[in-house]
Amino acid sequence: MIKNSALPLGRISLFLAILVWLALLLVDLVRIFGMINNLDSGVSEEVTWILEILFFIFIYLVYRRIFWKNKQSDFLTLIWRGVSTGLFAASAGLLTEVIYLALGESKIGTDPFLRNVFYHINFALTSAFLIFTTLLWKHLILYQKNKQVVNQWQVFELSMLGALFFVFFNHNNLDYSFLFGLTILLVISILLAVNLKWIPYLNFKEKWKTLLFLFLIMGCAGVLFYRVLDSGNEGNLQINLTDNLFLMALFGFVFVYGLFSFLVTLFNLPTSSVFEQKLTEAINFQKLSQSIQPEESEEQVLDILLDSCISASFSDAAWIELNPKESFQVKNPLRFLDESTKTEIRSLHPQNVFLQIY
Repeated sequence: MIKNSALPLGRISLFLAILVWLALLLVDLVRIFGMINNLDSGVSEEVTWILEILFFIFIYLVYRRIFWKNKQSDFLTLIWRGVSTGLFAASAGLLTEVIYLALGESKIGTDPFLRNVFYHINFALTSAFLIFTTLLWKHLILYQKNKQVVNQWQVFELSMLGALFFVFFNHNNLDYSFLFGLTILLVISILLAVNLKWIPYLNFKEKWKTLLFLFLIMGCAGVLFYRVLDSGNEGNLQINLTDNLFLMALFGFVFVYGLFSFLVTLFNLPTSSVFEQKLTEAINFQKLSQSIQPEESEEQVLDILLDSCISASFSDAAWIELNPKESFQVKNPLRFLDESTKTEIRSLHPQNVFLQIY
């Protein structure tokens, strides 16, 4: 009997995603051949829709497996992976644009088969970026989750599942039902976008990096969305995969949550120092409590106590003075000052209360 944990689910899902994409490309090229030559290809458009849905599902399974393996990673690492995925997809789209600008109106530049091959490549990369980023937003939204947030996310997932099969209802047309469904999904996205409890846990430096990463993600989403609209307007493109409610809703969700995160992170910059101070104090006192163990030396406890006092009092320097009757000595009783500075401070402030450990 084979255990589920022994199966390489991520690799299997990736293999199936590639296989389905190749089948989608082949089916669509056969359909285009029939359209160009006024022949019955024997392949209905429903086959394209089924393969497109399967591709979305397998890409989702690939990235869900990746997130499960890296669920302990810090926020910046995960966001950077979203950035790198977006940059790769956007670069591929822009490279395609440059190639066709260079080809101009030549025979190869106007060939519908080659154009659709590039179109399917860009479709696959765009879908991968959107699904990965959606799972990234899910990880951030559900940080310190409560029952209400979990219910909101479940409603969003069920709505996106309905959007996945919506193509069988409206047949890939941008009609009123499409706009209504997209509006509902955008409203749910806005409700989810207010869940930003992960941002206060970033320090000042991390918030600046996060702002850059979020800007890049939104920029990549904008470039890819422009490419989708531009490809949909091309007259010699007979197969359209991107006028899809599921794909458009992903674009909306990715951009809305990215925008909310960017603005809240920006407005949280002035409070970063206060939160960092409180967090440092909590960490120092936690270290102090953990250090008071039978196997720990008194010197280690005093070192942590001194660091905690500096942090809590916003001091630039400090020192420890021990009772002369103590049998041990601290190797480094001074922090950020020397003996002469200590003596000078003593003489200037004779009435101040200094830290003494007995």
